[in-house]
Amino acid sequence: MNCGWILLLWESYLFGGTGWVSTIDYYRTINLEINKRLGGHNAARCILYSFNYADIDKLNQAEDHAGVGKMILEAALKIKVASVDCLVIPSVS
Repeated sequence: MNCGWILLLWESYLFGGTGWVSTIDYYRTINLEINKRLGGHNAARCILYSFNYADIDKLNQAEDHAGVGKMILEAALKIKVASVDCLVIPSVS
């Protein structure tokens, strides 16, 4: 089952992209697939969370890996209250 099909079935939370450059590709691909399958004006029902890579890079430069972990944990806690059926974590790294 591919990501687009999962999004057809459930409202989902797209937790991904460490910056807008990668996030936009995931978002576009998911919505193009949904629209191809359903036609019309259909698009994915999703909540999107994208990190500001400058924040991650600053922490990485300082070798503050716990700080990066804290950012991820804070985002994960937001997911918990979003009440979605599916979590998609698109990542290439």
